[in-house]
Amino acid sequence: MAAFVISTVAYGVSFAMPSEANSDTTQLTKVFPAEMSLPAEAWGIPLTFGFGSTTDFVADRNLDNGADLDENLWTGGNIYYDPDPRVHLSLFLGSAWLRVGSVPIDTDTTTKVTLDADAAFAVGTGVKVDVTDFEVIPDQPKMNLFVSGGYRHTNSDVREVDGGGFNDRSQSLELEINEWQGTVGVSQRINDPLKLWFGWTWCNFAWVPYLAVQYSDLDLNVSGQSQLPNSNSIISQSVQTGHVNSDGVVNLVVGMQVIGFGDKLSIDLEGRMLAESALTLGAHFRW
Repeated sequence: MAAFVISTVAYGVSFAMPSEANSDTTQLTKVFPAEMSLPAEAWGIPLTFGFGSTTDFVADRNLDNGADLDENLWTGGNIYYDPDPRVHLSLFLGSAWLRVGSVPIDTDTTTKVTLDADAAFAVGTGVKVDVTDFEVIPDQPKMNLFVSGGYRHTNSDVREVDGGGFNDRSQSLELEINEWQGTVGVSQRINDPLKLWFGWTWCNFAWVPYLAVQYSDLDLNVSGQSQLPNSNSIISQSVQTGHVNSDGVVNLVVGMQVIGFGDKLSIDLEGRMLAESALTLGAHFRW
């Protein structure tokens, strides 16, 4: 019943950075035959690697100065490594496109602008630890209690400033984001769910729905110089620079992994809400 509830919630509409709940490559079998695969162990170190890609879309996140992250996109590749069957590490390398709306103007309480940044290199890292497991559904894998944490960073140049006639003069601004998260949640693998619920035997795949609570915060630094038009009607002004943080730090995380093709491929969908509205789509396989 608990797994059914999680599965139902995971299919709901939902919009901080991903929770790392899907970084477990031990759920997958190796894609390549033994002669093409890495050895199971070398120099006493287990070699369990996975590779994949992630696209994370942040629709909205309020900041504590009244601004908000608006339509931000993080996309790139992932490397997964399991030094232990219960410890899962990940590395993200990719690009980020940032848009920050409702940015205040110095000495002006009414004028707001939007900052559109160029695509920039982004990097992130994460860890997931399987704490314990317990039986919930008979004849199915045990439910897993996990904790995870992550960090990501990008620094990009502002390409355009919308509002206030800003581009009539000059601007040289940068956006830097440092973001981190910590998550506690449960996941339940359900093998052959259509067979379990409907008796259908022609679909051989697994669902791994999960539900979690996440602490998620970020530091956004707007730096550089800028200048609004200086005329008889508009005095010389500039975009407010400095560090701001997220207005909210608690997220509800719901997600679903679909594992198929003989447990060789995982397709992942995750939504986060409350502190932000974000949606993550990813896929990975094990070498």
